[in-house]
Amino acid sequence: MDFQKDIFALIIKYEFIMDTNTIYDRVVFTGNLNINYAEECKEKLVSVIEKSDNINVRLTDVNYIDFSFIQMLYMTEHIVRMSHKSINFNIETDEKIRGIIEKCGFGELLYGFIR
Repeated sequence: MDFQKDIFALIIKYEFIMDTNTIYDRVVFTGNLNINYAEECKEKLVSVIEKSDNINVRLTDVNYIDFSFIQMLYMTEHIVRMSHKSINFNIETDEKIRGIIEKCGFGELLYGFIR
C-alpha cells in the first residue's frame, strides 16, 4: 500500500531553550502526527535524546494523531526516564485530539506521569 503525504504535513521544529531555571532541548510537532511520519519523528526524538539531559516535547496545532504516534511518545518517555534524564510534554491541542489520547489509554501524556 502506497501512502501519500498529507496536505497538512508534519512540521518538526527543534529549539534550544535557556531560561532562568534550566536549559533544555525542545522538539515541536505540528500538523498530522501519524504513521506516515513515524520514521522522521523517531529520528528527531532519538537525536535529541542522545544529546540532551532535559527534553521537552511540544505538540501544537495538531490536525490529526494516531495510535502509533501516541505510542512513540509514550515509549520516548520510558526510554528517557530509564536513561536517568528528564522529559516533559506540552500538549496544546483541542479537545478532540486530547480525547483520542485519553481513549488510547495515554492520559498520562496530558497530565504528567506519576512515578
